[in-house]
Amino acid sequence: MRQAPKENSKPMPGVIATITAGFELTTSHPWLIAFPILVDLFFWLGPRLSIEQLVERSQRILATDPGLSGMVEQISELSASYNLFTALSVPLIGVPALMSGASPERTPLAPAIFGLSDATEFIGLLIVLTLGGLLLTAIYLSLIALVLRKGKDGALSALMKLIAFMKSTAVAWIRLLILGIFLVVTILFIMLPILPLAYMVALLSQGLGLMVLMLGIVFVITYMSMSVPSIIIDRRPVGVSIVHSVRIVRRHLLPTMNLLLLVILIGWGTNLLWHMADTGNWLTLISIAGHGFVSTALVSSIFIFYRDRTVTPIL
Repeated sequence: MRQAPKENSKPMPGVIATITAGFELTTSHPWLIAFPILVDLFFWLGPRLSIEQLVERSQRILATDPGLSGMVEQISELSASYNLFTALSVPLIGVPALMSGASPERTPLAPAIFGLSDATEFIGLLIVLTLGGLLLTAIYLSLIALVLRKGKDGALSALMKLIAFMKSTAVAWIRLLILGIFLVVTILFIMLPILPLAYMVALLSQGLGLMVLMLGIVFVITYMSMSVPSIIIDRRPVGVSIVHSVRIVRRHLLPTMNLLLLVILIGWGTNLLWHMADTGNWLTLISIAGHGFVSTALVSSIFIFYRDRTVTPIL
């Protein structure tokens, strides 16, 4: 009978050491950045799915309401550069992409653009692309976990290791989908009692109102931040992973918050540099490669942080 995993009792590496270890891991296994690079190349030079026609049709319907005119105009402006294919990079847990959301205006090759004008078609494609993005995420994160678990798979043949990897990745895909649904539902549930308070605070200051609203989201994301590595590394079910994540964060709250804050700041700061260096020519490849390296190192650091704070069972 396998014993339940116990928290590691040895001294824990600091946050800086953990992030450094993430960069070292990526440096020694540079092939890990292939997924973010390929995804960004597809977003950059590949075909694009435009929703501008769909938004224009909706705009004509909603334009009759003067109260919605300002919001409709903003949505219309954003839709002109939005590429639905970027739904392959799922927010928060997906393969990190520099080109997600708004498509770059200047590219060395003119991409093919396909317009969507039917709402049903849009919803269907959004669901399919999100599911595909979660599959890419499961493969990408499983490769990082594979490196962290190196040498722990025993004397299995290469074929058996491949089969085991494919099986665990398929299971991880389903569990990430369930986790994503749970995360969205939980955030909505948390927001219900916070919305009235945020509205009242917003009457005094819109900035403070938004901050109150964000506190609930930050709370949920922080305590569930170790769920993904628990699913991928230890191959735990979703419910068990969430409970385990809450326990880890509760015991290591300050280091967890420091790690997540540093990961966000480093990611945001380097992304700003990559976008500033984007001149629309082939030199953008350097930005894409740099983003893939930094993002993979930061994801690896979160996985290492989790591994160092739990005894990883060999399943």
